[in-house]
Amino acid sequence: MRILLFMIYRYALLLQLLLISTVVEGVTNCGSVTDLWNEALSIEQLSVQDKLQENNQTVVTDIRAEKFVALFENCIESDFTDATLKNLSTNDKDVLYQLMHKITFYSQNDSMLSFITRLLKELPSEDLNKKRYAETLYSRYIANWMFAEAQELKTKFELDRDDYVFKLSGNLEGSRQVITPFLESGKLQEKNELLSERHVVVVGSLFCQPSERFSEWLKGKPELRKIMAKHSTWITRQNGDLRLNEVLEYNYISDHQPYSFVYKKDQWSEITYWGTPTFYFFEQNSLVRQIVGWPKEGREVQLREALAAIGLL
Repeated sequence: MRILLFMIYRYALLLQLLLISTVVEGVTNCGSVTDLWNEALSIEQLSVQDKLQENNQTVVTDIRAEKFVALFENCIESDFTDATLKNLSTNDKDVLYQLMHKITFYSQNDSMLSFITRLLKELPSEDLNKKRYAETLYSRYIANWMFAEAQELKTKFELDRDDYVFKLSGNLEGSRQVITPFLESGKLQEKNELLSERHVVVVGSLFCQPSERFSEWLKGKPELRKIMAKHSTWITRQNGDLRLNEVLEYNYISDHQPYSFVYKKDQWSEITYWGTPTFYFFEQNSLVRQIVGWPKEGREVQLREALAAIGLL
């Protein structure tokens, strides 16, 4: 019975995906702002699905991100020119801004943030929401490492933000680089790291109980802890806000691997699911295994098998 229900659920999900794909990717005119908002609500109802990789490993992917990207590229970026934005009603501009806020929660890039900047300029100066929207855009800039734009916005709207804003140094355009922030002499510094040929990427969060559960479990496993200390990088989500203060404090008091940030999420196409904790096992820059979650009983067998699969055990 359970198998039958599961198969019905999977077929229903696939049908829903097909309908969404048809609506989002197969149109030239996506309708009104209200239509787009309703479409976004439909996409948001989607969850995660299993995806079969070339190496016959099944990984979990959050399909909402790619659907929201398609919605933006095919229905918003192409249809809402500067002239179109000027002619929108104040209410439609508000709805469109909330829509972009929703989209960039799941996926953001420079084009999306540029569009939000244009939209913000079109909101009337007397709009009471304008400063609140500027706060949202500021957070998106910070999370996307666009510090100059964030600082400009902070000054223009007199935003009361205390975030550490620091200048990144060196060439960070290569794939899969991470930024590990740390304090030295009271100033925020950054440490840039490249992943080794055999590497485990842990997507975790200091606010996530299963992530903490794994950290505590690992302390009692000296052999595995030694491997993870040498061959793993812990990255935390940067949706909307880096929360640098909390990350810095946590890294300072914690005795496990420090949490880092990715420089640009679009450099990490292999990270298909940002739920925490998720473990990605790489060899020669190719994804070999993935483990999602760390329940109370743990997943030691899976972890050992995955480490063995990339030659670390």
